[in-house]
Amino acid sequence: MQTLNKQELLVPEIPLNIKEAKDSGFFACGTSQSGKTTLCKWLVKKVLDAGITVKVIDISKAWTVDTPLKKVYTVPVSYDNFSVPYDTSYVLDLSELPYAERGYIVNYFCKELYNWHKKFGYKAAPFGF
Repeated sequence: MQTLNKQELLVPEIPLNIKEAKDSGFFACGTSQSGKTTLCKWLVKKVLDAGITVKVIDISKAWTVDTPLKKVYTVPVSYDNFSVPYDTSYVLDLSELPYAERGYIVNYFCKELYNWHKKFGYKAAPFGF
């Protein structure tokens, strides 16, 4: 049996249309340990390198380590009026919240973003959390 070294396992450069990513965003889904976070961190780095603002909603602390984003805001369990800047890139860490609350915030954000794009098209939405 042949053994491959780490360098041989690296995937060649994946083409990424920055304009399309900026206009429509991206979403990854898959089974546990299938590489979703690794792929998204690579995509986020490419988009950041192009000067585009990125927001990541993290429910599991996967983005609080080894992340291309410099800012991580953790929402505390006892939050009342938690706010973050809308004009910078960051990770919004929801991992300290109860699971149902995490789902509520993710759903709320997705609905608001969808409504914004439906009304104004694919331009940067002027809101954070």
